[in-house]
Amino acid sequence: MTEPSANELVGRLTLADAMLGEVVTDMRRILAHANWPGIIRVPGVGLTTGRAARELETELGHEAALVTDALTTWIAGVKGVVDRRDRVVHAIALNQCMNCGEATMFWHPRSGEDVDRAPGAVAVIEERYSDLRAQGLPLATELSKAVNGRIFVEAKRIANETDEIQNPPQTYPQHVEHLCAACDGGERGQTTVHVGTAIAVIPTARWDEFQAGRWPPQDK
Repeated sequence: MTEPSANELVGRLTLADAMLGEVVTDMRRILAHANWPGIIRVPGVGLTTGRAARELETELGHEAALVTDALTTWIAGVKGVVDRRDRVVHAIALNQCMNCGEATMFWHPRSGEDVDRAPGAVAVIEERYSDLRAQGLPLATELSKAVNGRIFVEAKRIANETDEIQNPPQTYPQHVEHLCAACDGGERGQTTVHVGTAIAVIPTARWDEFQAGRWPPQDK
């Protein structure tokens, strides 16, 4: 099996960038629920990964209680790998063969610096993308737990004030795992979707009645 060329690896960087961008956007969607029961402004799609990471950083700036050192470091890593990827993808080929298209030198027009597009150098960037995505999934889960905890506290307050059961939203990472048929070892592929749970928040004064089955009143 031949090793992928630099051009093939550069193409794979686009997919890696999109997959990491989904994790960043997922975090922004989770964070948007932190204002419940206020208006939940779910972020739109279509931003580049770098732009989405900067937006997430700004949004977290207004939610200091939800920021962790690990999350701050991760966002910095995302912005860094996107910059490295952009330099490779947008590099201009120099000394390019008119026949096969291979080039021996590449130049980044914005910075005016040479770019290393050798297969090994590009593979390192792709591996960094993979590492950051793997790190981002548990960070998204941690963020969702913090946001859901805040929602629960607010729902409890409302339940006690209104004497009514509350069914607040709970937000979880949109974690989907897919295996193709070859990797799954069967005739068909397999897709696993991880789904969170809904909750009901009972007024504190009604908890004993609820456990005894006397509240809320049942319709006849």
